[in-house]
Amino acid sequence: MATRPQPSHVIPLPGVGERLACTDTDGGTLSVVRHRNGRVELHRPGAPPVELDPATARSVGAFITGHYVLDPALATRLAEVLGGITFDWVRLDADDAAVGRTIDDLAIRRRTGVTIVAVLRGSHVIVTPDPDLALRAGDELVIACNPADLDGFVRYLDEGA
Repeated sequence: MATRPQPSHVIPLPGVGERLACTDTDGGTLSVVRHRNGRVELHRPGAPPVELDPATARSVGAFITGHYVLDPALATRLAEVLGGITFDWVRLDADDAAVGRTIDDLAIRRRTGVTIVAVLRGSHVIVTPDPDLALRAGDELVIACNPADLDGFVRYLDEGA
């Protein structure tokens, strides 16, 4: 089944969002709860939760990964300009219906509203893949889409392709 890669310690919270269970360098616990509305809470035992608005949470996430520094005000503006575009990735498993078929054959954008912007194939990155690229098991598809289209896209790759 096509899956969205997640750390093994991400715990779904039905109706709420997701929780990431972390351990600090001293063995202490820290949990990060990401609500479906984008709000983020940091939880540490014995301390009150720290709440981050969506723009600040995105900025902190970008900073921690070392990818870039993003001012929270700019993150909010960027979200407004992009109009709800989500960037995500989906990993293809060997039994997915999309494996062995080309992007053009699958008509992904037309059928799902999702655009594949890159394919991660092992250590090789294929940026703006050609429509005649055949997808392989293990490929990670980097996508841009409306958040509402993501689940349908994953189902399409898995079952309906």
